[in-house]
Amino acid sequence: MFIKDIQRGQYTNVCGIYKLYFDNDDRFYIGSTNDLQERLQAHTRAINKQKHFNIYFQRLCLKLGIENLKYEILAKCPQEYLLKMEQWFIDKLKPELNLAETVGRPPINRKRGYKMSEEAKQNISKARTIQKIDRSNYVHSEETLNKISQSLKGRVITEEWKQKMKEAKAKGGKYSKLTVEQVKEIKSLVRTKTDEEISQLFNCSRATINQIKNNKIWKEVWENV
Repeated sequence: MFIKDIQRGQYTNVCGIYKLYFDNDDRFYIGSTNDLQERLQAHTRAINKQKHFNIYFQRLCLKLGIENLKYEILAKCPQEYLLKMEQWFIDKLKPELNLAETVGRPPINRKRGYKMSEEAKQNISKARTIQKIDRSNYVHSEETLNKISQSLKGRVITEEWKQKMKEAKAKGGKYSKLTVEQVKEIKSLVRTKTDEEISQLFNCSRATINQIKNNKIWKEVWENV
């Protein structure tokens, strides 16, 4: 019988053992209650709200449709015999959807001892791998360059900043001036090395290498390579 067809007051205050199942699936759930009416309707409410305590039963109902869920009253008995009767049916029928094999015991950890397939491991590995973007050959669009240009207009370079740049040049830092011969060598290396590798060789920034490679700066040296 379908749970949706239960009539109002049909099983109110009736103690018993029940089974929840679908016609097109072998798995089922067994439970006990001192009010079959309330318990069966409580299952339906929890599933509709996707808050059922049994995640496996919840997923099965979502897959096959709550409207297709059926029930069977396995036995009616006094309240003091409910747990013993439920345990007897669990031992005899072995329901796959019950979280605990023993009534009143904590749920079984179904993930314990679970072996993941190699395909599943690879999928998880791919999902966790951070894709690093290689920006060594990245070129800004004209729109982006215009925005950068507009943002830099009116900027005042302080004397302190100028002094820091001079000191960096004197120490051979990334602001050091490249010679014509160095630029020629850089342009000969762009075909075989990355911007990062070249910038480390000549102690300058990747942005500088990228601009040289794309003929943004040192244009006059390009034809002499």
